[in-house]
Amino acid sequence: MRKSQWLFLIGIIVLLASCSKATIEPQTNLGVLSEFKSYQLNKEEIVKNEEDTEDEVNNNIMFPISEDLKSVMLTEQNRKIVLDLIHEKGLDFVPVRELLEKNPLLKNYFRDFAATMTQKGDVYEAVIYVPNIEKADYQLHPLVSPGLEVEDDEAAGINDFIFSWILDEKGNYQEIVIGEEQALEISYPLFIITPHPIEASINSSANLQGFTANDLNNATASYRSNGGYASNEFKINHRYEGSGNSEFAISSGHIFYNSNLFPTASIGQNLKEDNGSYTWWKEIREVDKDDIGKDLSHWEQISDNWVPRDDYKMYFNTYERDWASTNKYLGQGEWEGATLNLEGRRTYLSEWYAFDPDNSVSKRMYIQTIWSDWAKDFTDSKGRLKIWRVN
Repeated sequence: MRKSQWLFLIGIIVLLASCSKATIEPQTNLGVLSEFKSYQLNKEEIVKNEEDTEDEVNNNIMFPISEDLKSVMLTEQNRKIVLDLIHEKGLDFVPVRELLEKNPLLKNYFRDFAATMTQKGDVYEAVIYVPNIEKADYQLHPLVSPGLEVEDDEAAGINDFIFSWILDEKGNYQEIVIGEEQALEISYPLFIITPHPIEASINSSANLQGFTANDLNNATASYRSNGGYASNEFKINHRYEGSGNSEFAISSGHIFYNSNLFPTASIGQNLKEDNGSYTWWKEIREVDKDDIGKDLSHWEQISDNWVPRDDYKMYFNTYERDWASTNKYLGQGEWEGATLNLEGRRTYLSEWYAFDPDNSVSKRMYIQTIWSDWAKDFTDSKGRLKIWRVN
């Protein structure tokens, strides 16, 4: 081969190598976008919910509200107005109606929208929910979301993510997706439009914080004994999600006689997480849409063993959890004059599995029965959960 041909061949190889290197090199000029997964929105698809036509109607009401909210959040002043109002209320959300009533000039940013929405006979209004309210900094780039889930994509690391816009350094909104873990870690304020029951705005996750084992006082800890209770067999007969898996979750609380012999209601001291801390809710398992209506199993700790068992009443409910939604009522426990209210994050009040929250039937776990019989089935037309005694 001639020298000129060798030189030509070497030049081609060098050129191909440089092109290949340019293709796989990560982009380094994305700014804030480098922290998130980009996404291409299909509005017609994301608002659909073949499982619930009422939800689809509501999605078409809330999506334009979220689009208009993007203009509101362009300025630090407006972002501060919203965050300050939420902090003043001691909640993690504020109704859009209330925001506009207290700040009439902001009405200019919004098109006309329906004041209320309905689902299964319950009436809702659109609220601005900020899941990272404790960290949200109005001076940072805002995220604005219609609160709608995107399809899971295991290869892309997308599981239980919602669609959102984020304001970039050039003052333009870009399309991304975000999951719960990242949403709670960032300081960029995340403003989510979601439905919340009217006349139910007093409930807040601020009242439902978990406790670590070290936080429990000696009188409380002295009631704990070896063993406990765990769930295994379960089934959900209805799918509320329009996309992705169904997050089958449980919320619980208990009432017990304290050291002063007074009944005390407590939230957040039954369900134990893997790190040993106690919480007021936990996921039992994600359920694929193809597994709806099937008998499934998964061991999950539900409660410690409290003694004497006659002085301990545990109350619970199971539901389909949506992290991008506000807490909503899940039922009430009442014993010897003490009362507790259960809540869980879900889009609508109707998205429960074990007990109808409005039903007067007790939501009690029947600790004594389970201890004596080793197990008890809790069955409803919507689902099933079997809880076992474990030693």
